Amino acid sequence: MPPTVTRDMLESVFPPGALVTLDDPAMDLITHGPTREFLRNVGLPLQESGLFVMDPEFPAHMSTIHDWYLGDDAPPGAADFLYVAQLHYDHVVLDGVSGRVWALPEAEPGLFPLHKDLGSLAYFLWAAERERHAYDPQFPDAAERAAHWDPRGAADRLLAELRPLEPMAFENENSPWSQFLQDASKGFDGIAG
Repeated sequence: MPPTVTRDMLESVFPPGALVTLDDPAMDLITHGPTREFLRNVGLPLQESGLFVMDPEFPAHMSTIHDWYLGDDAPPGAADFLYVAQLHYDHVVLDGVSGRVWALPEAEPGLFPLHKDLGSLAYFLWAAERERHAYDPQFPDAAERAAHWDPRGAADRLLAELRPLEPMAFENENSPWSQFLQDASKGFDGIAG
């Protein structure tokens, strides 16, 4: 189980103002108390590019995956899950009743469990951002990137840290976390963004 994620923890790696919290009216489709509390008090990083890309409309309104774009093609039992973001190449959806986070792959049908809750997802995002200078050729501080560049080492450290905390995030070989670490280990060499 990942450590408890706090807003201060996330603010230690994400730019000021990047964390988005939701107010109660925006969470009307979420009945899971701990998820509501997390989104109200801690938040998620709103990014328009990179590993975790959120819809800019997210803070104002959460859409079910049925309404978002799948309509009647939503996986069985998941039509009322809420769209959260894109993680690497796949979509992240939330079961607002249980608080579980699921991956909705872009390239294959169905969905699979990704995280037990948003706190676990946030911990993984925090860890990936903490190591970003070592694997991301787009890291903004060129001097820091050059001093710490070690894509294979960064991917190995992240896998060693994260897999024991939330094994289900890596159970599917095509999970966004598995794919991300494969690409990060190569410094995203030759990967179109």
